[in-house]
Amino acid sequence: MGAGDGDLCLLLVVHAELVARLEPGHDFTDLVDVDDEAAVGALTEIRSAKRTDIKFITGFGGSKTAFALMSVRDPVYGASMSYLPTMGGRALAMAKAMLQGKTFPKDNIEPTVVVTADNVAKYVDDGY
Repeated sequence: MGAGDGDLCLLLVVHAELVARLEPGHDFTDLVDVDDEAAVGALTEIRSAKRTDIKFITGFGGSKTAFALMSVRDPVYGASMSYLPTMGGRALAMAKAMLQGKTFPKDNIEPTVVVTADNVAKYVDDGY
């Protein structure tokens, strides 16, 4: 491995560990994940390893790939706790207001949306 982004190097190590744990014969009860991309990757590896004991995977972020899995009611990919890209637009609008000296509430909380097969059609256009 050469020099590069420290986060990428860490991600490669974590991925290698995940792949090893997903191989058949290893006890595996749960996976704590960081985002939809890694959760979709774990699902791909689980299926490549022909594991049938994994029953539920979820991620967060709101990726179109995760939304596509939920749109076809994938039996394992259950949900995405989404920080939709629309939140970024609101953050930019707030930054612009700050630069213009406008006032706004101190606390600005954007709720997380839990996207499932039952409501994915409502959010699919907002996925990244």
